[in-house]
Amino acid sequence: MGIGYVGFTCWQPPTICLGINTARYSGEVIRQTREFVVALPGPDHVLNMDYCGFISGVDCDKFQAAGFTPVPGEIVKAPLIRECPVNLECQLREVITVGSHDLFLGQVVKTHVDEQCLSGEERLRPLVLVSRRYMAATEFICDFGASAGNPPELSGMHDDQALVEQRR
Repeated sequence: MGIGYVGFTCWQPPTICLGINTARYSGEVIRQTREFVVALPGPDHVLNMDYCGFISGVDCDKFQAAGFTPVPGEIVKAPLIRECPVNLECQLREVITVGSHDLFLGQVVKTHVDEQCLSGEERLRPLVLVSRRYMAATEFICDFGASAGNPPELSGMHDDQALVEQRR
């Protein structure tokens, strides 16, 4: 399924959450199998992924219709997507009903990242859904922990020039 509500919720154990509308077939599949894969497409596959968010897997083979290639996972039975540079194999830990959507918490049990992204030959450009628009998240701002726990006025990071230096 194409999904916009995805986020990391915990480092140890590595856990992600999915917000899935209670009427979606995908939520039932995840409940039954207790596993899923989160595949992060790059900008070249935004329309393939968007298409998957509009059709039901009940009526057709989404992989074939969207032009994606399923690849067996190493730990879970849910397929990875060959065309996506990042695939996260997850096991379901909990489902919380929060209204029109259910929150699915999944532990990441295996991470797959395209070797070209790790070697620097190809830059990872994950897609982010912001206000119903797809954006390629590529601009480096600063490292996690850049404030060193100091308020912005003491960290030097409030200064635009300091941010420019940090990016280099």
